[in-house]
Amino acid sequence: MLPLLAMNGCRSVAVSGASRVSEATAEDRTFGRSIDDATLYTKINHYFVQSEVAGLLTNLSVRVYNGRVFLFGRVKGQRTADEAVRLVWLVEGVKEVINEIQVGEDLTAIDYAQDEAIETQISARLLATKGIRSANFTTEVVNGVAYLIGTAKDEREMRAVIAVSQRVSGVSRVVSHIRLRGQSAPSANASY
Repeated sequence: MLPLLAMNGCRSVAVSGASRVSEATAEDRTFGRSIDDATLYTKINHYFVQSEVAGLLTNLSVRVYNGRVFLFGRVKGQRTADEAVRLVWLVEGVKEVINEIQVGEDLTAIDYAQDEAIETQISARLLATKGIRSANFTTEVVNGVAYLIGTAKDEREMRAVIAVSQRVSGVSRVVSHIRLRGQSAPSANASY
């Protein structure tokens, strides 16, 4: 089981860092902002590697979007969650930290596989839905909870992204961290 958890952390590092920069050409986020976000991501992971608190790399996923840092995953103790937030705030350039870390028993290999399948389905459906510019959204699923990140051109697109995500089998709840284009202040995040 430990190799699977380590593999999940490595997947997060490899996929999030490299793919975020390559997506910049298709999304509303500028290429320069995408590079800045990738730099923040790298610095955060450096702090996680240096930390003596177990589980930061293996049980948590980090997403950086326009200087906003999102922490997802499931850890056994509140100390681990608190340390992750503390370390993120040490990185210069972080504008906001959104802590969506769940505290509880470790997820199983089956839980991870189900969450990955849900993420894939949401992404595919967003891509196939007319009126949604899917490159502007990313999803992280932890224990059946789908977290949405991105920038919508208007309320209609935001509601459509949420509705598409809610209809995917296995989603127990949707938490939206979507902002409207031009919105700079933190939005009231909603749970559906």
